Amino acid sequence: MKIRTMRSKTAMDMIQALGGAPTPIPWGELYTALQRKVVTSMPNSLNAAADIKVWEVCDHFSMIGYVIGTGFLVVNKTSFDKLPADLQEVVTEAGMAYSLYQKEAITNIGNMRAGSVYNQFSNKALHTVADAKGLINRVAQMAPLVRCWQAYGAKPTSMDWGEIYTSLQTGVIDSIDNPILDMYDEKFYEAIKYVNMTKNLYNMISYNTSMAFWSQLTDKEKEVFKKATQVASEKGAAEVKRRLGGVTADLKKRGIEFIETDTSGFKKAVQDNIEEILGGNKDAIEVYWKIIKKQY
Repeated sequence: MKIRTMRSKTAMDMIQALGGAPTPIPWGELYTALQRKVVTSMPNSLNAAADIKVWEVCDHFSMIGYVIGTGFLVVNKTSFDKLPADLQEVVTEAGMAYSLYQKEAITNIGNMRAGSVYNQFSNKALHTVADAKGLINRVAQMAPLVRCWQAYGAKPTSMDWGEIYTSLQTGVIDSIDNPILDMYDEKFYEAIKYVNMTKNLYNMISYNTSMAFWSQLTDKEKEVFKKATQVASEKGAAEVKRRLGGVTADLKKRGIEFIETDTSGFKKAVQDNIEEILGGNKDAIEVYWKIIKKQY
């Protein structure tokens, strides 16, 4: 199966591990690529599916959930309303599935880092949060992320992945945040001057299984699974670190300046505006403060 992916070695290796054929396609060309069968599938969020109307050129919709960000997976009402009735039904069923998850029908057996942390490729140096004022930053259109950048004083904007390179070149946007390896693979470094080490987002992969399966295993078998996720996490982190070292050296050789951003002001802006950033969601806010207080 030809699966659309980013030009990221980590993402492409993951697709190959699943038995698929990773096919890099710019976001702006995805609809046509699906229509012409250049690719046969695309993994992404429901919000993204709604925005480019992929249901018009796809026959099936599968809830595989193999990558989960360290944020809150939500479908806002605007995006939900854009979906046709059959996909709205899928989303509703997914919500019911989450309820089952909360009732322990599914259990977590391990977690691992999904690539490196998000930093900024930019044409403006970000030494402190004050430098973010007025910054036109391409941001994934997830409400909490947008509100975070607004809290920093920036001007977050939506943009197809395929338009980013040219927009950085022409000054339509000042910056983009993503893992350094992903941005390097897309050659965004050709259109920027700085790498700002903001470390503003961490991704995780969550390994889950059904309790029906898990309860049939012996304690020894369960330990094998848990050990496997631990080994995968350690090897994945080592590979990212190894490749990141080479990429960092290459970027510096190309004259890109690395800025060790003081992140304290960014953290304070989030804390001061957390209720608005999380849309008043009491459960999400409670989890946030538990994390800040290291209660997990």
